Amino acid sequence: MSPPSEEPRFLARIVRRLLPGATSRALASGVAWALAGKVASSASNFAFLIVVTRSLSVATAAKFFVISSVVVPASLISRLGIETTVVQQAAWCLGKGETEDAVGVLWSGVRTVALASSIVAVIVACAVGLLLSWEIGLYAAIWVAGLALG
Repeated sequence: MSPPSEEPRFLARIVRRLLPGATSRALASGVAWALAGKVASSASNFAFLIVVTRSLSVATAAKFFVISSVVVPASLISRLGIETTVVQQAAWCLGKGETEDAVGVLWSGVRTVALASSIVAVIVACAVGLLLSWEIGLYAAIWVAGLALG
């Protein structure tokens, strides 16, 4: 296994062959890490779903999957694509040598996501609470806020 500081070599070699050029090494490294992360994320998600379906009753697992089908899109909406904006603005500030402004941009992004995820969490809690139960709505709201801020 390769050390953690190096890109997954096999994937990087494939990308370098497909995209020859001066920037291909950096691009290959980024693509390889992104692909490896996606594979690891999908595998862990699949394992989690197996654990959930094996450990819960059919009725409880059904409620879990209904909630998760609401929670995941809600957490995406609550982030509002702020990650891209924050990264671009922080990089621009750092490129100009304005470290304090970059930190301000980061905190502004955190506050925006916290506010948006709180609003979406309340909406999800009320919607799920009315449809299923208030206890499940509370769990869904906590899940939305955790996914958005995590």
